[in-house]
Amino acid sequence: MKITGIVAEYNPFHMGHQYQLNEARNRYHSDANIIVMSGDFTQRGAPAVVDKYTRARIALESRADLVLMLPITASTATAEHFADAAVSSLIHTGIVDQMLFGAESDDISLFHKVADILVEEPAAYVDLLKNELKSGVSFPVAREHALSEILDIDDFFLSTPNNILGIEYVKSLKKRASSIEPIAMKRIGASYHDASIPDDIASFASASAIRKVLKKGNPEAIQSILSDVLDEPMLRPLLEQVEEHCILDRDDCSLLLHEKLICTDDYSVFQDCSEELSNRIKNSRDQYMTWGQLNDLLKTKEMTYSRISRVLSHILLDLTKEDEELAKSKDIPYLRVLGFSKKGSELLRLLKENCDVPVIFNPKDADTLLDEDALYLFKKDLQAADLYRAILTSKTKKVYKTEYTRKFDLTNI
Repeated sequence: MKITGIVAEYNPFHMGHQYQLNEARNRYHSDANIIVMSGDFTQRGAPAVVDKYTRARIALESRADLVLMLPITASTATAEHFADAAVSSLIHTGIVDQMLFGAESDDISLFHKVADILVEEPAAYVDLLKNELKSGVSFPVAREHALSEILDIDDFFLSTPNNILGIEYVKSLKKRASSIEPIAMKRIGASYHDASIPDDIASFASASAIRKVLKKGNPEAIQSILSDVLDEPMLRPLLEQVEEHCILDRDDCSLLLHEKLICTDDYSVFQDCSEELSNRIKNSRDQYMTWGQLNDLLKTKEMTYSRISRVLSHILLDLTKEDEELAKSKDIPYLRVLGFSKKGSELLRLLKENCDVPVIFNPKDADTLLDEDALYLFKKDLQAADLYRAILTSKTKKVYKTEYTRKFDLTNI
């Protein structure tokens, strides 16, 4: 059995994701697809537009077979940490043969060339990087310039979001001497940041564009717009969430974020937050009404909107630098199953035979399966889920079950 691993957020699931899963089966001869998916908060530093169980179910109805959750310490992290934890999850399954990722380029040799430099760090590259940093540019820009010069690769390849993640995936596989084969599949349709809706389903609307439409909140208007770019199994659950007012965005977290910000004056203890950014947050925390407004106040030429939003999400989620270091030191200490298909039940048998870390189906089992450090990290996942649930309750005026009290119903499709 050839098993393909895919890392995704499905925020939300769209036709491009369906195309990737189909290609895994048809073009790359995959017998089963394992997805490592972000949970309730994503790498853009925001709550997922719909909850993780809804997103997992849509994926399982669309040719995914097993959905595992990426821990919260990684799902909201930098591209490097996000990718490394996701790759580690696939490796720990012990059953993945190939890793398929979407990118702006499908030339896997370029990904290997860049990853080799980043893993080996030759002196020429290090010198170029130091010189770029001395010029005052941010680390990502400095790295991009140094790699471009030493490898004679155009800036576009090194700067686009999915290529950046792809480079990190390949780098992580190399660092770990993994036998998993990386495969770059060229994205088609709308670009990552394209917020416009195309005219037909074949053009593949981006997740950004779909999120923008979902924020309108009018089910009829949303159905009218999205029915041309999403299949019914993808659109139906989203419309149900819209009707229940369950579509979340950063600004839905504004009050909880403000409560967190007024409880301390030093934010530099939180994941990815520098002293300089900590001071600017302190000086700006009483000058905004929404998360988005605070982001705008804090944005500078050297610091991207996404990085600031990730830092704010870490403050909201109480994710410290110590938590990140613990997570990195423990690698991936468990795999959390969110759902599986009928074929996925066969994967679970293989997983139990080959996985070298505990596999958690029900959160109630964590106390007996995990050591002290792993349990601490797992409880961070649960706290993030509780926070997401609290935000939903505040928005919808409904009470939702916790991770412990919700019916244990893995999606067996």
